Amino acid sequence: TGNEVLLNLENSEYLNEQELASGLFELSQRKAPEGYDWNEHPWVQKIVGIIKKKAPQFNQMTMSTISYACHKLDLKDELLWRGLEKECDKLLHRMKPRGFAAVFIAFMSDQAHSTQQFR
Repeated sequence: TGNEVLLNLENSEYLNEQELASGLFELSQRKAPEGYDWNEHPWVQKIVGIIKKKAPQFNQMTMSTISYACHKLDLKDELLWRGLEKECDKLLHRMKPRGFAAVFIAFMSDQAHSTQQFR
């Protein structure tokens, strides 16, 4: 359930990159209560901080999963999106079609998620 996913993400500093990406993706697949804003959730904010710090270490699969999950959660942190853009730009040539599609959806569906140059 969504609560189990959140409980696993509570200790996000102990998760490896794949667990972090998977947990965030699973959370993004859950239906939030009407009007709920994930930008305000303390555990999601904790994860955003970890992503900002560790994104340069993530592989292409992790970056595509995280980018898509952040899009689905409608996260608004501009520094997060600039960091994701920078790292995805470095890894685009290594992404498989599914990962490339996830990045395309995440960055092209909202102009605030990427710069004109990246688009």
